[in-house]
Amino acid sequence: MSTPGVFEVLQQLVKEHPRITLGVGTVLRIEDAKTAIKAGAKFLMSPANVKDILNYVQGGDILYIPGTMTPTEILSAYDAGAKMVKIYPVSALGGFQYIAALKKPFPHVSMVASQGITIGSFTFSSIELYTFE
Repeated sequence: MSTPGVFEVLQQLVKEHPRITLGVGTVLRIEDAKTAIKAGAKFLMSPANVKDILNYVQGGDILYIPGTMTPTEILSAYDAGAKMVKIYPVSALGGFQYIAALKKPFPHVSMVASQGITIGSFTFSSIELYTFE
């Protein structure tokens, strides 16, 4: 986890805005996942598939979004129980075109793009063509 004091900030935000769904990213260790959940996180994201975290949240109310890059990683995370995967680092892999290509063999896997997404990345055609649900 790369932001100092993230758990305290999360706890305060949850207290001030109880109806907002808040989560934590760059979760690499199960200890940090447990602390984030105790602080009120409703979802966790990682740059890789951390199996201890995926196993820990199975069957619960917390969404874990593991990072994946290749078709093999996507399938492995999905088969292990991930409900959604993070495509990371998407800008280095071809951006929205890469995700569109991945959706062809994996239409059933929900994907979220991560890293290097800017407002300039979006056009009306990319938003229309690349609905990743």
